[in-house]
Amino acid sequence: MVRIITVTLFIILSGCASTQNEKLTSKRVGVLTPEAHNNQFCYLYKGVTVFNNEFESENLVPNFSESYSEYVNKGITKSGNVPIHLGKLPANKISHYFERKEWDHSITLTQEGRSYIEAQLKTHQVDYILLPWLYSLDRCMVSVEVGYSDLDYALNSNVQLHLLNAQTLQHMQSRQVNSINSARSVYLPENKATPTPIDKTKLSEKLYVELEDDVFRLLDGDCCYSKRDDLP
Repeated sequence: MVRIITVTLFIILSGCASTQNEKLTSKRVGVLTPEAHNNQFCYLYKGVTVFNNEFESENLVPNFSESYSEYVNKGITKSGNVPIHLGKLPANKISHYFERKEWDHSITLTQEGRSYIEAQLKTHQVDYILLPWLYSLDRCMVSVEVGYSDLDYALNSNVQLHLLNAQTLQHMQSRQVNSINSARSVYLPENKATPTPIDKTKLSEKLYVELEDDVFRLLDGDCCYSKRDDLP
């Protein structure tokens, strides 16, 4: 039993260590922006029973691609690096270009993906590449779940960030955008069952601020995909 536990812990820690990255500064970071696929803000209120649940969705304005590009650029600049726009990444091509391992969240380029990235690098000189992985084409780009209790909430995106070395095209580190839950405070509507347009805007903006912070921490070498306790 002890041996099994030891091996399990080793695998878990190795998964984190394998994606540990040095702090990057003064580097040119190429940014692939996901196209605004399923450009939805989704809000789920979980009541005392399933009969009290409320769900609604609406288009994100501005669209997710625009906000993604803006806040990723802010995160890169904040980290002391230089963002370089590499264009929009077709959402329906992500699973064809990249293969993602569940156990360590690493990305491997397929032959088609390698050709795609190499074509971008012919016209853009960068040191690293920041690419988005979409968990599902059916999933909303910004999702909010709140419950009857103030401790029951989550703010999530459909995106996981991946950093590649532009010279070797090897995966370096991953980070999930979000993971705000009951361990951290988040803006909650006064009437959680029926959020106002202002509530929805504030929640979307909170997600984008998290995106900026995730990019900063990814380039700062912060392992792995969970939030640190020292975040505001």
